[in-house]
Formats: sequence, C-alpha cells, structure tokens
Amino acid sequence: MEEITPRDDAWDTALYTIAKEGSITSTEIARQTDISTKTANRVLKSMEAMGYVERETNRHHTFYPSDRLELVCAFMSE
Repeated sequence: MEEITPRDDAWDTALYTIAKEGSITSTEIARQTDISTKTANRVLKSMEAMGYVERETNRHHTFYPSDRLELVCAFMSE
C-alpha cells in the first residue's frame, strides 16, 4: 500500500472540511495538517482547476464546493 503524503492529507482534509463546513481556506488546511500555507494553497488551486472547488473571484481565499463536488458527494452517500 502506498504511503499517504502530507499533500494527500491536505487534499482529504480540504474535501472533508468543505463537505462538512461548506468552505475552507489554505490557512485552515495548513493549521489542520502538517503542511505550509503555500502548499495548502496549491492543493486548493489544483482542486479548483479540476472543478471540485470554486471561489467568488480569483482574489478571494475562501473556497466553496462546486456543483461537481456536490454531485460526487451525493453519489457516494447513496
């Protein structure tokens, strides 16, 4: 089995927190995991590029679930 990296942990934390709380920032991910805010920001931007999260504008640092993520979560809860 492959070892979970800090970046993987940040990805999981972001998904869990967004699903539970409705939003997340890179600072919150960094605080909850053992990675830098810069790495957490890259994780969120990767998730944004893949269509899982979105922001109101590029200047906002709070990320919200996208319709795609909500669809995936709904499918997995069935």
